[in-house]
Amino acid sequence: MRALRCTVMVVATLLTTAGCAGHKTIKPEDRAAIETVSVAPTVKVPNQPMVYGSEASLLLFGAVGGAMAADVEKTNGQNFSEFLRVSGIDVGQIVREQFTETLKSHPFYGSRVSPDGSCRLVLEVRSYGINKTNTFSANWVPNVHIHYQLLSPDGKVLAEDWAMTGMFSDLPSFTTEEMHANPQMLKQAFEKTASTVSAKLVKRME
Repeated sequence: MRALRCTVMVVATLLTTAGCAGHKTIKPEDRAAIETVSVAPTVKVPNQPMVYGSEASLLLFGAVGGAMAADVEKTNGQNFSEFLRVSGIDVGQIVREQFTETLKSHPFYGSRVSPDGSCRLVLEVRSYGINKTNTFSANWVPNVHIHYQLLSPDGKVLAEDWAMTGMFSDLPSFTTEEMHANPQMLKQAFEKTASTVSAKLVKRME
């Protein structure tokens, strides 16, 4: 059998809802042929994150006078995206780093991780953001949904799966004031979230 030096496409998606991509289990013969895997360097990320929570626009970035609810939410997402950019928080890069580190511990794929592996994991962040821990709480948590595709050298999808932040996950939380005063804390919270979701995915990889 011709050996496949494969790169796994990892698609990282940050969601607060359960909208998700498909699932495909790798065939034993395809898995046996894999020699090396790499994680694609580019991660696709939505232009705008999601911000969910009571009075989100008032608490995070200030109200927009006279705006309709939908417009306020849109502006809040755009402003949060700018806040991440100015703070040097690249969610796509965070997801790639955390997934790659977690993959290295996999009993099969771990020893096959290589920067130039021909089977590729391509990451995509389809949605991401922050949400209140509950309606009356002052605390926020980041959320992330990750989907991956394992691609052969010729682009064939060998496997795919997805995982996302659980509703009752033990993840770092923070107030609006803490987020603004210490953006590094927010970055660390996203790193923890991405690591937790990546662990779910890698554990299920066959």
